[in-house]
Amino acid sequence: MVQCRAEWCDDAPTKHRIWDLLRTTPPPVGYDPVLFWKGGVDDPTFGVLRLTPRRIEILTEFGSGKPFRVWKAPRSD
Repeated sequence: MVQCRAEWCDDAPTKHRIWDLLRTTPPPVGYDPVLFWKGGVDDPTFGVLRLTPRRIEILTEFGSGKPFRVWKAPRSD
């Protein structure tokens, strides 16, 4: 489980950087985004959602009775 802050990144440099990252990363993680957004990086339906985690909880051994592993971001206030 991940608790995070989500925000849309609509600026052109970020959209171009992520588009190129998707296009140049080898499969199975990377892919050619034009398969989904025919208008390219400027397609109005292409968006970048930035997720900034606050807390990540990982179940390492389901059913073992062992506790979850938890990471928390340092407080920023």
